[in-house]
Amino acid sequence: MSEPLISIIITCYNYGQFVRQAIDSVLCQTYRNIELIVINDGSTDGSADVIGSFVSQYPKIVYYEQPNLGANTARNVGVGLATGSFLFFLDADNWLDAEHIARLYETAVTTLSDVVYCDLKHFGDDNDMLVMPEFSLEILKTTNFIDTSSLVSRSALGDSRFDEAMNGMVTQDWDFFLGLALKGLSVTKAKGVSLNYRVHTGQHGFKAFRDSLTRPLEAREYVTAKYAEMYPDQFDYVTRFFSSKVWEAHVGIVLASEGRQQVEELKKDVSKRDSEITRLNEQINGTHSQLNDASIELEKTKQALLALVNSRTYRLARWIGTPLRATKSVTTRSRRIADA
Repeated sequence: MSEPLISIIITCYNYGQFVRQAIDSVLCQTYRNIELIVINDGSTDGSADVIGSFVSQYPKIVYYEQPNLGANTARNVGVGLATGSFLFFLDADNWLDAEHIARLYETAVTTLSDVVYCDLKHFGDDNDMLVMPEFSLEILKTTNFIDTSSLVSRSALGDSRFDEAMNGMVTQDWDFFLGLALKGLSVTKAKGVSLNYRVHTGQHGFKAFRDSLTRPLEAREYVTAKYAEMYPDQFDYVTRFFSSKVWEAHVGIVLASEGRQQVEELKKDVSKRDSEITRLNEQINGTHSQLNDASIELEKTKQALLALVNSRTYRLARWIGTPLRATKSVTTRSRRIADA
């Protein structure tokens, strides 16, 4: 049986330093029947040049540029361009192991699933493994454990799309996959597979947390209110209350992590200042040592001169030299008189 076409949609906004690795990882997949679509969401950092270098080398890459409209809009544009039977979304700062797509597709086929997700392997500023739970709609209603980079059946997706009202907000992936699960799509976790998920200070999601402490909670309330209206039997008071507490705890954990990072940065700054102070002190001590050595040599020279002046040899030389100097003086005056 031939492999169905899988459309991989990479969205990029000012990730020029990372997007090369993301594209390379797609081109190196062992699953070969892939359609690669790259959406440049108004980048201003040279991302277009990096992506363009791949497009010139691999003309089959579908490349689309747009003004900066937001990640969800970019993903929806990618869905509109895609022709594959399955869709996979990849943020430009992450990358895939060579068998990633093959493993997810195998899981989708063997479990007859519409959505397949996996664990996250952090790298960059963090290096831990984020192990996701097995799928549970009840858990998903309170917190997210499905990353955007998951495999989705195009036919099962239907007319569902990413909510563009959430551009600039966190929890975009939670909103999208919660909507699909509530719609009735079957969801499964792939075993032994992990997404290489970059953790860095320029990360758009973390930036949203730093910009406003209330935005994550506002996003959560937006999502739960939207689906509570669409599926009132799924979101009773207890579920919504528990969801709010989970997200409040999540924000607290993120802020605590941010605080720890700031403390570590301060420690590094203090360490740098201490190192500079130590270097300057060593330089000053070295200068003092050089001055002290010079003073000692000067004193030795002074003592040597005094010893020489007080020596009998020096006094004898002066005694012999006095009449010679007198003779030289008389000779000089005689020449002057003769010349006159």
